Order: sequence, then C-alpha cells, then structure tokens
Amino acid sequence: MLPVLPPEARLLLLATRPPDSQIENELADLVKQPLNWRLVGAMAEREKLLPVLWNRLGKHASSLPTEEAERIRRQAAVIEFRMAVAESVLEGVLKRLAGEQIRVMLLKGAALATTVYDSFAARPMGDLDILVPPEDAARAWQCLVDAGWKKEFAGGEVFYEGHHHLAALVDPKGLGIVLEVHRAILPPSGPFLSDETDLWRDATPVRLGTNEAWVPSRQHQLLHLCTHFAWSNMLATGLGRTARDVAALLDTGDLDWNGFIALARRSRAGTCAFWTLTLARELAQAAVPATVIEQLRPRQPRMLTTALERALAASSLLGACPSIRMRQWLWKAAILPGHSGHQAALPWQVEVAFLEAFPRGGRTSLGARAAAHTRRWAAWLRFAGIFGIPRPIV
Repeated sequence: MLPVLPPEARLLLLATRPPDSQIENELADLVKQPLNWRLVGAMAEREKLLPVLWNRLGKHASSLPTEEAERIRRQAAVIEFRMAVAESVLEGVLKRLAGEQIRVMLLKGAALATTVYDSFAARPMGDLDILVPPEDAARAWQCLVDAGWKKEFAGGEVFYEGHHHLAALVDPKGLGIVLEVHRAILPPSGPFLSDETDLWRDATPVRLGTNEAWVPSRQHQLLHLCTHFAWSNMLATGLGRTARDVAALLDTGDLDWNGFIALARRSRAGTCAFWTLTLARELAQAAVPATVIEQLRPRQPRMLTTALERALAASSLLGACPSIRMRQWLWKAAILPGHSGHQAALPWQVEVAFLEAFPRGGRTSLGARAAAHTRRWAAWLRFAGIFGIPRPIV
C-alpha cells in the first residue's frame, strides 16, 4: 500500500478487502494505534463506505473510543436502512417502466449491488442510475414524473438537452432517493467513443425482486468504472470505493483482458483504464495482471508516473491537493488528453456548464482567491513533499 497514506487511510482500505487472517491481524493492530477516528469516519463517509467499515470494525469495537465507535455505528445503520429503501424504490421504478414496455439497464452502484455484492447495503451509493434506450428516455422520465417523482433542481433544460442523463428526479414519498435516467452511458460532450448497440447486445439479464432488468457485461462495467472515476470524477473523488469495486468485480471470475484492452483503446479510454486499474491494484489488491498495466501504460517517464500515483491517491483519499488548478494539472499529466485522442474535451467543462445552468452565488474575487492560496502555504508544502518522495511505488 502507498507509503504516503496515513494509518487512517490504510485502515479504511483494509476494511474494504475480503476478510482473511492476515488482514484481520493488520486491522487489529491498526485499531490499537492512536488514530484520528474523526478522519477515519470522514473518509468513510466521503467514500460511501461507512457500513462496510463498521461491519469490519464491529468485532474490534472495544479498541475504539466509545463515542467514535457509537457515532460510526449509528451512521452506518442509517445508511444501511437507506439502501434497503433505495432497493425497494428501484424495484418500483422497474415495475412501472416494465408496464410501459421500456427496457432498463442498471448502472454503477445499482448494477454492482445486484451482480457483485450481496446486497445494496454492501454497496452503498448516493443515487440510483438507470439506462434506457435513447428513444425511450423522455417517455421513461415523463412516466416517473407522472407517478409523482420531482425534479431535483428547477430549470436547467438547456444543460440536459446535451447531457447523457435527463434531469435528476427525487422520489415521490419524500425519502430523498435521487434517480437519474440515462440515455447514454457516457457524456456525449466527452471524448469517448461508446457503442450503445454493443452495450445492450452484451448486457446480462438480472432480477431485482420480481422485476427483470439488465446490467452491462463485466467488460463494460469495468470500463464504466474506469471512465467514471478517471474522467467524470477527475481522479479526485471516489478512489476508495472505485478500487473496492474493481477488486470485487474481478473476483467474480476471469476477464477477457485482451478484449478489455481493445475496448478501452477503441473507446479512447486507455489512460483512464491505466490509472483506475493501477490504483485499484495498489490499494485494493485488485487482480489486474501486470502485463495489462504495462500494455495500458501511458508514454511518460516512469518517475513521473510514480510521483503522479502518490499525488493522485493522497489527493483523492485525503483531499491533499491544495488547489483546483493543481488538480486539473495532475489530471492532464495523468490522462494526457492530447495523446489520447480527446481533442478539446475536458471534464471540468461539464461542471462549468452545470454551474452556468444552476448558478450558486457570486464569483470569488481574484484577491480573495490569492489570499486563500497564501493561507494554504503549509498544505502546498505538504503536497510538494508527497509529490516528490523519491521511492518507487508503481
């Protein structure tokens, strides 16, 4: 595991791995250390892994500070209940859309919870994502609105006209369950070449309750994990749960790696796949062959790749990167959009368009931004140390 990560991060990452005697011994040793349990809880909450963490730490609860152990336990119980509700809500959505003869494919957390993990509680998620054939998307969305679902945000019609999903909806019972109806698996404004025909052709049928749905093939699920983390999330958020998902998906059986590499390259997602798989292999012991990593490796000095791995892990898990500009520079240095055939497409353009459609207050002045950078000088120094540690990790 990356040496730049503090014991709190190592604890969280170990708790996401399948249990074995060595990992249990490491966890038992870590919980006895004087850890910052607030940081552990904050990381687990940000990564949507609180129930996963508590289910592994429950047997070690006596070694935790009583107040912190109770706080994590309560939060985990709330999330587990919410996931059970989300599963029930999704069953209702599938039933209603089936009545309209609309095929539904589960994406992201919903697909993984149904095929890779034992339950929705074992794969907590922030919202529900479904894909329908593009010609049925507007009808599916309106069907749910007619059933009482409400738009999460008012307005934004122009933004969603060119987006890969329609305006997010909130469940009609006021439970705060958010649903996104996708008409494409990836943003059309992005750089990727995605063949929805192949996606549906290779999809696998599953049952959720009494309802039938579809999930992407394992190759397409893995590619979606890679592109969502490395492009949509800019390698900056969701690393812990993505590494866990990749490891869990690969544990379900052998993958046609030659086919996956061809798919990633054909989709212009080679560098996205490299970084996601490299970090998942390092942090979650994902069963990614070294030969696959080498075939996907971008053309850059290995010293830079090593430094980027440290910086990206620390930035995503710990929020160590001190500025937005630096995060964008790290992303460009890692993904190499110019060499990946991405043309002018950049992930933060989507955020800019969203903020223009849904403004959230005034723009911070240049002086205020400069003052904030000055106050963060210590964070800059710490980050420079992380980026420059001269020992190999990859």
